[in-house]
Amino acid sequence: MYETELLSDVQYGEGDGHPLFLDIVRPLGAPAHPLPVIVYIHGGGWMFGDKAASGGKLNSLYAKQGFFTVSLNHRPSKVAPFPAQIHDVKAAIRWLRANADTYGIDPNAIGVWGHSSGGHLAALLATSGDVPELEGNSGSPGYSSRVQAACVSAGPVDLLRMGGWHDLPDSPEAVLLNAKYAQDNPDLAKVANPITYINGDEPPVLILHGDQDCIVPVNQAELLFHALTDVSLVRIKGGDHDDYNGGNLVMDDVLHLVLSFMKRNLLGPKPTPEEVQARREPMERAVQSMYEKAEQDLKRVIEN
Repeated sequence: MYETELLSDVQYGEGDGHPLFLDIVRPLGAPAHPLPVIVYIHGGGWMFGDKAASGGKLNSLYAKQGFFTVSLNHRPSKVAPFPAQIHDVKAAIRWLRANADTYGIDPNAIGVWGHSSGGHLAALLATSGDVPELEGNSGSPGYSSRVQAACVSAGPVDLLRMGGWHDLPDSPEAVLLNAKYAQDNPDLAKVANPITYINGDEPPVLILHGDQDCIVPVNQAELLFHALTDVSLVRIKGGDHDDYNGGNLVMDDVLHLVLSFMKRNLLGPKPTPEEVQARREPMERAVQSMYEKAEQDLKRVIEN
């Protein structure tokens, strides 16, 4: 466990004259090698929330484990509709790479996660890679905005398949899409949907969602899960939208899941497919041997 240092209100870019800031919590006395990064994107329906409200607490936990951590603000949807939000968070990822040497971070080990609308933006970062139309000009041009791992916590991924009150006038999705009703702007909704960009080149993704979430329906998690390949879904029994209250896992448990996921995918080399298969072969041979023995036993019973 490391002591940590907080660097507040570091400017990472600017969107239409609106300065963009992030907070850094970094470990003190960590080894000299470049540090992996965890970026947290707050929720709030794309229109509310602040980087310091929850990101500071969460990031301190991960910085104590040796991660360079960031929480950021993006332009709220009431100030600038989509795609301003993805432009801003992509600028933050590019800023990290542009300043990797300054802060001693690993530009090839950047993970991102977020809750609710922050989960949507984390998913969009994971699936859109370096899609030119979503890069924007909020800062640090010339660097990649790709991430190496993403965790989507209760995040919407298909804005026109949310249903319920999301289809009402002036819903958060409608405001994001600069429309009275979300359905009034289907073309922009498609641009905003993480599922639009999935092509099999996505980083590992962890999806977390409570099955009693009345804000973001759990079908959103299932849509993303079935569309991706390198993905795990934790469907939290009884969990609601607010910190998974009532679930058999709650937010404290989720924090440990996210930490384990980030460690596995950002620290050290991952096994190659050949190495994974080599580890599986002894078990596969043992299972095959069991089947063969059972068939032989059944054959003897029939013959006798």
